[in-house]
Amino acid sequence: MNTIKHQDLPEDRKEQEREKYREHGLDYDWWDGVYDYAKETAGKFGLEIDDIFFSGFWSQGDGAFYTGRLIFKPCVVAELPEEVRDIYETLHEVHSLMKIAVPFFIWIVDISHVGRHSHGHTMQIATDISADIDDPIGGEGTALETIMKETEQDVAEALRDYALWIYRTLEKEYEFLTSDECIDDLLHGEEYENEQEIDG
Repeated sequence: MNTIKHQDLPEDRKEQEREKYREHGLDYDWWDGVYDYAKETAGKFGLEIDDIFFSGFWSQGDGAFYTGRLIFKPCVVAELPEEVRDIYETLHEVHSLMKIAVPFFIWIVDISHVGRHSHGHTMQIATDISADIDDPIGGEGTALETIMKETEQDVAEALRDYALWIYRTLEKEYEFLTSDECIDDLLHGEEYENEQEIDG
């Protein structure tokens, strides 16, 4: 049987093989690397992610969400991806304001999921604050309560923006894995039956 390598196929046949790969080639958990990267990055500033879910990439309502908890800790901003730095800065600013109001406290933000869709706005975000002091904190009229009311939306949006960053990173990875260049590299050297006539 006469064969021909992928790189030597006519362009229309190459595209047929690319489409076959796009349909069947990603039959593995290609998103695992992005998940690991997102969890590792989040861990640097105290965001502990349990699970990540997404749907995508072309329908209304597509997106990503995660579950876990935030126990904020400062980190080196330069170690974070550029797109995540504003998210970190928002959380750091809120944490710093709270620390002025109550020097010794534990700030925990629980992140769960509600609804059927997979995007940041299906994340339910609840804050719990405790402190190792005798005086009550967070009560009505306290400085901490004022800070929390003023910054609650900022914290929620920052955590949802992190879900959006995860989604965009997944989308970029998918676009790379299904690009002509990537598929051609993977199929380089693969042999197919040569359908063209051979001169005798």
